[in-house]
Amino acid sequence: MLLVFLPIAHAEGFLGVDYVPAGRADLIAVEDGQTSGTGAGEFDGILSPPLTAWAGTINDRRAWLGGVSVAWRSTSTWSGSQRTTSRRGGVRLALDHRSYLVSPDPDTIAPWLQAGVYGIIPFAAEYSDLWTPEEALAMDAVAAESRSSIGGVGLRVGGGVAYETDSGLSLGARALVVIHQGFQYDDSGQSASTAVRMEPAISVGWRL
Repeated sequence: MLLVFLPIAHAEGFLGVDYVPAGRADLIAVEDGQTSGTGAGEFDGILSPPLTAWAGTINDRRAWLGGVSVAWRSTSTWSGSQRTTSRRGGVRLALDHRSYLVSPDPDTIAPWLQAGVYGIIPFAAEYSDLWTPEEALAMDAVAAESRSSIGGVGLRVGGGVAYETDSGLSLGARALVVIHQGFQYDDSGQSASTAVRMEPAISVGWRL
């Protein structure tokens, strides 16, 4: 049993940031109306910003990296003592496994392969003291449609390379193929959409 926990006990902390520069595809997505319209979807630019942070553990030639990002917007209006509130948000949870082809020792260039998954937990709500039960029911349907446009799951695979210094700082670059699966529900039915994109990034890490 002790042998099972030895790799975890000897693991080091590992944290860093990835910078994904914006490109023409991002501008086209905005112009063509491919965003969710809520500000909290995968392609809206807030939940997945150009600069993302990650943290995890590294042991020998394997690393587990996790990331969390949040997008939230709440708007309330008052009419006398009565209030109307609209909320939209999403929480994006990501987990990646990185496997180094050579040991990432100081003053070495170490290539790696990486695979990971992510999921978006959607939030959307509409509330008002002014609405009748029928109006509240209709707005619940609007909120449900927004949740479906925010939520989604994804898979990403690829690799990269990094140079690590004696201080534990590593500089590198990576390129991942990202497959995003989204679902949309409305009065007319439901639909599923799949988007595939290449995601290059500059990566900076620090071994604790």
